[in-house]
Amino acid sequence: LWVVAGRRSGKSRMAAAVAAFLSTFSDYRRVLAAGETGHVLVLAPTRAQSRAIHDYIAGFLQSSPILRQQVLSVGADEIRLRGNICITVQPPNFRSIRGRTLIAAILDECSFWRDETSAAPDVEAYR
Repeated sequence: LWVVAGRRSGKSRMAAAVAAFLSTFSDYRRVLAAGETGHVLVLAPTRAQSRAIHDYIAGFLQSSPILRQQVLSVGADEIRLRGNICITVQPPNFRSIRGRTLIAAILDECSFWRDETSAAPDVEAYR
């Protein structure tokens, strides 16, 4: 799904809502190996934007008495949930996102990511 929307249209908040939904409203245990963690990965252009999305997700989960029960821990970049699910929110660096089992990848404001001439190119994060 690609969404083209203007400033202050709620893109990051909706990315957070999708991440919260995908991580809590499905049971992934049948597709995850024993001990494997499934990740809902949200990538945002900057650390500050990542933090805002993380806070939106935490807010969605904490505001619901039912969803609050799914939260095991809240860290700086990730929220661990029951059922071996982890929501990870960070800037797009292809070196730090490798090796995870992805349930979903949400790419927030990817038009503002660094291009292929930088040390952390957007093309590698997409791959």
